[in-house]
Parts: sequence; structure tokens; C-alpha cells
Amino acid sequence: MRRLILTVLCAAAPVALILAAATGYHILSDIQVGGEGGWDYLTVDSAARRLYVSHGTHVAVVDLDSNKVVGDIPDTPGVHGIAIAPELNKGFISNGRGNNVTMFDLKTLKALGACRRARIPTTSRTTKDRAASSCSTADRRARP
Repeated sequence: MRRLILTVLCAAAPVALILAAATGYHILSDIQVGGEGGWDYLTVDSAARRLYVSHGTHVAVVDLDSNKVVGDIPDTPGVHGIAIAPELNKGFISNGRGNNVTMFDLKTLKALGACRRARIPTTSRTTKDRAASSCSTADRRARP
């Protein structure tokens, strides 16, 4: 079975490259983020020209004009997604292993606090309350 999957992937790779070339997409540059561990989701703040990269236990912040890492938000164990709320100058980071959501300042990248979660959901939605500047989480599997 593994051999079949590997054969299919090897056969599909050249086709994918040909199709990508036909669309006109190409690599403009590489951004060296560094560090150990895996990557998860990327979030772009187009107004501030920043890229937020979830990276194991921290979030790397990249300036998209210089393609350089300009900051780091530590202590986010099992980081998954990052949501930004520019109108509040706040960002929110979902931490799977920490079982919480970290709220941080978009300008200083300093953590402002965390919302505890009852458990780690496999599918969750992080929302931000614009009036209270707080965050809450919901689990699709949760029962009343």
C-alpha cells in the first residue's frame, strides 16, 4: 500500500509542477524563519505588512517588506492559528497544548493575557468581542 501511494505521489509531482508553471506562479524570494519544530498556520496582516507564523511553541513575526523576522511571541505551546483585530490593536493565538488562547498587542507583540479553554477541541472557533476587547472559544463538539 505504501509503495502504491509513493508511486502515485511521484507520478503526480511532475504534473503539479507543469500546472503551476502554466499559471504563471513562481517563487519571488525565500524567507528564512529558522528554529526547530513544525509549522502550522500562517496569518497575514496586509495593513501592517506582517506575516504571523505558528511554530511549535511560539509565533514568529515577519516583516513582509524586508522579508526578515522582526519579532517573536513565546510561550504558546502547541500553537495553531492566529487571528488579528487591527481595530483593537490585538491578536489572538490558539494554543492546543496550553489549552488556552493568548491575547497579544499587535504593535509590541507582548502577551496581554490568556483565556483558558475547558478542553482541547479538534475544531474550534476563536472569536473576539470588540466592545470588551476579550476573547472566547467555542467547540463544535461541546454539549450543553
